[in-house]
Amino acid sequence: MRAAMARNGSPPPRFSTDEGRTYFLVELPVHPELPGVGQAHDEAHDQAHDEAHDGLTETQARVLAFVQDRPRSRVDIAEHLGLNSRSGHLLKALDRLRELALVELTIPDKPRSKAQKPRITEAGRAWLLRRKGKPPKEKL
Repeated sequence: MRAAMARNGSPPPRFSTDEGRTYFLVELPVHPELPGVGQAHDEAHDQAHDEAHDGLTETQARVLAFVQDRPRSRVDIAEHLGLNSRSGHLLKALDRLRELALVELTIPDKPRSKAQKPRITEAGRAWLLRRKGKPPKEKL
């Protein structure tokens, strides 16, 4: 794949993963001189981004709704959801919301701080507005 992309002058593929190596993502950029790529790429990216956001689990949607008025501690979120604050399910939900930029940390340079609280982003507010009245999908 890399050799074929190099031969046709395409940029190299980009690989990324999370710290826990629970997934990996491969980006295969198209050749920069391909006509119409810019607009088509932007439209496809926007559609994929919206579809990814539509696929939030019930837990993720409930977390997002709970932090919409102010940042909340992980303990408060867990209590609201009826979970243990160290629950893997909750940690995965928070990580996914951060990956999608729907929530951010109040102390970004110290992610393990005891004072850390997730807060909603503008993208998170927009998601809540778009999904108002629609039941979230349950998948993790």
